Amino acid sequence: MSDEVTNTPEPVVSAEASPEIAAEAPSASEPEQHESSSGGRASEEPHEDLPARGQDPRPFIVLTAIHDANARIAAITLSHADAWERARKAAGGKEIAGMDIVELSVPPRAFTALREKMQLSAETVAVYDLFPLAAHLGRTTRKVAGQFLAAEILWALEEQGILAGIPLNIRLDVPRSWGDRSPKAVHEKLMEGGALDLTEAAIDDFRAIKGSWDNVS
Repeated sequence: MSDEVTNTPEPVVSAEASPEIAAEAPSASEPEQHESSSGGRASEEPHEDLPARGQDPRPFIVLTAIHDANARIAAITLSHADAWERARKAAGGKEIAGMDIVELSVPPRAFTALREKMQLSAETVAVYDLFPLAAHLGRTTRKVAGQFLAAEILWALEEQGILAGIPLNIRLDVPRSWGDRSPKAVHEKLMEGGALDLTEAAIDDFRAIKGSWDNVS
């Protein structure tokens, strides 16, 4: 990724259907409006009547935002707005089920290491990437999936020694009803929920969107 992590795995996860991309960029101070979520906020699991799997074959695009936990909300909001517009342009012309932004807050030391690894400016407060999710997922599951995908980037850097010795303190907004909140258990829960149920057409569309994202400034 140019100003964000690029080692995106093959179609990783996807989410619930909302037929149109929101007209305005999501604000860090309005998490409910655009499904933005912070790793530091607890969330209750709402009741969800999920559509049947495969009912909507389009991919749902999630824009993940790993951000500095100590960054000013105003700075994060402006950063989100730029990333949202970039994602909107990248998805233009493609059939998608919807698009949301999902935040993952990390301690300043971890974010600084990530920013330095990617050779980003000192003013950078968030790092973004795009992933596809299955359109049938509900809001709660989509939020967890987006955070998990963002966290996988950090865990991979930790395994490579890039973030060695730096406490990540990653907290996913996993509902209490899920029980075990370990990464392995969360991954299994997402797989059981069909987070990776994407058609070949959806995968192809996402690849095109991701290619545009990498080339849109």
